[in-house]
Amino acid sequence: MAKSTAKPRRHRMSQQARRESARAWVASGAPVSVKAVARRYGVDCYTAYADLIAIGLRLGPGDQRMFVVGYTPGGALYGWRF
Repeated sequence: MAKSTAKPRRHRMSQQARRESARAWVASGAPVSVKAVARRYGVDCYTAYADLIAIGLRLGPGDQRMFVVGYTPGGALYGWRF
């Protein structure tokens, strides 16, 4: 199997380029969610959420922000969804 020399998407795309790409992706009719954007562009869910709001996408109730209550000893966050 050939070794990839390309950098991850998050290192190759600026915020503006990422949002333009996401806008085109949404316009293509593909099912888009916060989690899908986060995976596709290699960003966290908060950045993906902000990008989708910035390009004018209305999100469903399952894609609302999570209120961070605290962090585990390992550094992972936990909280409540609203």
